[in-house]
Amino acid sequence: MIWRLCAALCLWATAAWAETTNFPALYDVSGVASDDVLNIRSAPEASSDIIATLQHDAKGIEVVGTDDAKDWAIVNAGEQAGWVSLAYLRLVPDAMWTNMSSPLACYGTEPFWDVMLTPRAPSTLTLNADAYGPMIPVWESGAWGNPLRMILRHDIPGGEIISYIEAESCNDGMSDREFGLSLRMIIDGSEGGLRDGAVLRGCCSIAER
Repeated sequence: MIWRLCAALCLWATAAWAETTNFPALYDVSGVASDDVLNIRSAPEASSDIIATLQHDAKGIEVVGTDDAKDWAIVNAGEQAGWVSLAYLRLVPDAMWTNMSSPLACYGTEPFWDVMLTPRAPSTLTLNADAYGPMIPVWESGAWGNPLRMILRHDIPGGEIISYIEAESCNDGMSDREFGLSLRMIIDGSEGGLRDGAVLRGCCSIAER
């Protein structure tokens, strides 16, 4: 049953996403003088208000997306999102989310939960302050050839968890931050407070290496 559900989810492909660049990804600040900073602005315009700054040598900055012209990048600063000039950012090799070279930090609300998802190391799911696991990774795949979708399967005591990740705009409902990944975690089996057939929904970001 759970695999049929995953297959159905994977059919929700849209031409618009298939044509976009593969974000989110990690970038390093580059080309900024050592006595200067890179401004994060409220809009993708050089005249817009400065809401935060990045150090000249800042590394592992998650870029969620760009403007249509691909001149400005969306990044998060505290509890809000802003824009930096893409000309001063350099892509970290192999740091696009689909490479899964860094864990994905995911969380959601109603109920509150969080997890570090990885196909290479055990994870622990925290749900309403209770820990469940270990989540042992046993399988990962791009979703039927779509580069902007990923499925992970983890074994847990008494069952398994299927994580369906998609590159699309996501908001946590509690801040003005922007996320580039949405997540559905489907529970197959039960353990403690985990209910068989439950679906947890939330957002993910690329954790720093």
